Amino acid sequence: TGAANAEAIVNGGFRMDCGKRGVVGQAMHFAENITKSDEYAGNGGDKKTVLLVRVYVGRLAHCTSVNPTPDEVAALRAQCTDQGCGAVLVDRLAAKGTFREWAVLKASQCQPEFLVRYKS
Repeated sequence: TGAANAEAIVNGGFRMDCGKRGVVGQAMHFAENITKSDEYAGNGGDKKTVLLVRVYVGRLAHCTSVNPTPDEVAALRAQCTDQGCGAVLVDRLAAKGTFREWAVLKASQCQPEFLVRYKS
């Protein structure tokens, strides 16, 4: 996210209506690896901005499909809403050897801890 958005999150918390549509639909996505996060880091001149966030996930729905079908997405989301899973683990590490990320469906599960600015 960009620097202004990161500061708004730090000051006001996460908002689901601002979440991106990703592999599992509208959600907030978090990476375990800074290399993945760097791909999405807002660029403010010669500096990038990322947030270090505490994400409470609990039990996970697991997605290893690179391009899940609409039925697979619906099933993953149902695991979160109906079966008590706290997030979807989008496991690209298992699928194609890259990175894992978590898609979280509730803003209350995400707590910004640090705003980090660095030179790119």
